[in-house]
Amino acid sequence: MSVTAADYFSAETITNTSADVTFNYGTGAAAFFEVSAIDSKSGFSITGANLSTGNITIADLSAAGNISIELGGMSGSAAISAIDSEGTFTFTLALPT
Repeated sequence: MSVTAADYFSAETITNTSADVTFNYGTGAAAFFEVSAIDSKSGFSITGANLSTGNITIADLSAAGNISIELGGMSGSAAISAIDSEGTFTFTLALPT
């Protein structure tokens, strides 16, 4: 699953049985992402190296693989209530220089 054009995504539950769940904001400047539960039988990632604003809200994030969240220089908030991963967890936010 890949999101490359819209800056807003909302869902109650995302469940998959194979492959990674990926949200790629590409060269987009904004990301507004709200999901109650994500259950991936593989990995999960949000990629947004060029983000400048956004809000990421996830109540329950579970992945059998790696979890990677890259938010570029985004201002806003990232709130995740629970994270469960059998792999690595990486959260990247570029600090202003």
